[in-house]
Amino acid sequence: MPLLQLDDGTTISQVNAICRYLEELYPDNPLHGRTPLERALVESANNQAMMNGFMAGAEALRNAVPGMKNRAMPGPHNYPQIPALAERGLQRIDNYFSDLDSHFESSQYMVNDYFSVADISILVFIDFAKWVKKRIPEDHKHLDRWYQQVSQRPSATA
Repeated sequence: MPLLQLDDGTTISQVNAICRYLEELYPDNPLHGRTPLERALVESANNQAMMNGFMAGAEALRNAVPGMKNRAMPGPHNYPQIPALAERGLQRIDNYFSDLDSHFESSQYMVNDYFSVADISILVFIDFAKWVKKRIPEDHKHLDRWYQQVSQRPSATA
């Protein structure tokens, strides 16, 4: 789990909370939007990345990988794997790849021409999907173009 520990010992333990905190400290290059509308659109796109991307990947991974036996759900309690849920997760990844490809047919980034935390989330999701052997399909040229462009940003290669 990501954890940011401040000099005073305070800890912040959730990705979005850490990003919000850092953006408040360094507001000159906002990743959560420059206007109220952009902030709402970025929040919405980032939530979709979590629900349709990361959750699908987690469903596939946790319900298929032997090392996750009885850990099909996060948290302190054990839950058995359900192979059908792994298959459903893989299908959800395919569907989300298609949705993203359609989106990038007419958009440079997740929110218009603005690189945001939602783009970072999608980039991480696509890399995470490789853990369940899912790659951008060859016919998803718009998504692949976006992925190649964003992957070459200095912050992504650091």
